This record gives sequence, structure tokens and C-alpha cells, in this order.
Amino acid sequence: MCVTPQQQHFNIDLLRQYEREPGNEDERRRKKQEEDTKRLANLVPFMAAVIVYFMIDSQTESSFVSQGLKMDYSDLFNETILPEDWTYSFDPLGVIVTVPVMLFIIKPLYEHIAGRTMTVLPRIRWGMIMAALACGLASLVESIRLSCCGFKKTIRHFNGNTFHYCHSGLPIYTQVPQYLIIGMSEVLATVGFMEFVLSTSPREFRCTTFGVLQMMQGIARYFGAFLLYIIEKSRPTWYYVRQKSPLRCSNGHDHESSPYYYYVILTWMMILNVIFYMIAEFRYKKYTRMAPLEIT
Repeated sequence: MCVTPQQQHFNIDLLRQYEREPGNEDERRRKKQEEDTKRLANLVPFMAAVIVYFMIDSQTESSFVSQGLKMDYSDLFNETILPEDWTYSFDPLGVIVTVPVMLFIIKPLYEHIAGRTMTVLPRIRWGMIMAALACGLASLVESIRLSCCGFKKTIRHFNGNTFHYCHSGLPIYTQVPQYLIIGMSEVLATVGFMEFVLSTSPREFRCTTFGVLQMMQGIARYFGAFLLYIIEKSRPTWYYVRQKSPLRCSNGHDHESSPYYYYVILTWMMILNVIFYMIAEFRYKKYTRMAPLEIT
């Protein structure tokens, strides 16, 4: 049956008139509010999972630096003294290296093998796994550092107006892998979380949800400090490790603080967090058809 242009215009006018009716407008607004509420509710498990990840990510600026203070941070030729936090530069280096590798190697290879576009949720999952791996490496380095205390002499370094005593002859270069892996995880997880929040949340709430994501990053730092405080007060033997070397520590005692058990606890928390994230990811994919997310 052929429809004339006049009939098409008449049908369109009827449809527009139907949409302008007060009852239909209210019904459409109510459905939109329900849909926005569901989309915001889907973000809650992922917002909870991001806290543990940011707890590990924040260690690059705190406990990793204090760990390096207790190592030998002279250069390879023993001619100059390197800053104790110079290994932190490998964090952005990991970001710089990972971005082109992801864009030009991993992503095209994945699309060629899997036959579909790599979505943001698997990238976040692998970023969280890499964060757990980095924290596990940090605990391994700390274990080696403690075992070296009884065999290496204490090295004294001058830094500003303060003398720092290196409690191990273990080179600070051993921290490089954990910083690199954390930098790689930031490309996958941190950027992935931002992309997921901006693409999934309703348009009216994008600024709010992005602000909540940044707030979670600050909350994670407080949670990390609170966890360290609990370990120090409830299990002093987990926080203070007896110095094996006959030379005393910089604080004048025969024991020193060590984040070894702190790293172990964070690693296991991250492993459990990955499992929780995978359950949330499965439920999200079950009730929502995932498509390649694009920021509009």
C-alpha cells in the first residue's frame, strides 16, 4: 500500500501531538528516571571495587618510597647518590610505554583473534590483576631486603639535613618492576574506570559520578593509612621486624618498621577484590548488553 506524503505528514503530526499530551510526558519522564536509577545502581559495585585498587595505587607515593629509603640507592657506578624516590619515575614510564602497546599491538591483535572489540570492563579487570601482581612483587622485594640485613653492612647517606641509614645492601633498582607494573595498570584500570563511569552514567549525572570516582581515590588513601595503623597497633610483630644486623637502625633500636605484612594483606585484598569485580562484571553483562563504550 502506497502512502502519500500528505499521509506521512499527518501521521507525524499525530505522533507529535500524542507525545505532547501531559500524561504521556509524565510517563516518559518516569521511565527515564527509572532507567537512570538502574544505570546508577549498576555503578555501585564498581565504585566499591575501585577503592582497593586505589589503595595499592597510592603506595607508589608512600610506602614504596619508604621502602626505597632502606635500600642502597647509590647509582650503578657508586659515584653519586640518587634520590630515594627516583624509582617513582618508572610509574609514568610504564604509562608511556603501555599506551602505544595497547593501541597498536594488543587491541588490534585481540580484535583479530576474538573477532570483537575489546570493551572497557576486561581492561579494568586486567589492570586490577596487574596491581595485585605489583603489590606481590613489593612484598617479595621487602622479604629479600629483610633477609639481606644480616649480611650487608649499613650504608649511611646524606640527604639534606638528615642522615638516612640504609638497612640493606639490596639495590633500589629492584623496585623498578613494581613501579612499571603499577604504571601499566593505571592505563588499564584508572583510565578504564573513568571511561566506564562517563559512558555508563546518565548524561545529567556524569560530572557527579566522575567526582564520586575522584572522591573514592581520596578515601582509598585514608583506608590504606587506617589499615597500616591497625596492623601497627593490633599486631606489632607484623609491623616491627627485628633487625638481624648487629648495627642499629636509624631510630637507635634493634628493630625497624617493615611493610612486608602490609603488602601481603593488600595483595590478598586485591585478589578477593578481583573476584568481587568479576562477579559484578558478570551480573552487569547479564542484565545489560555490552557494546563498545564511546564518550559522547
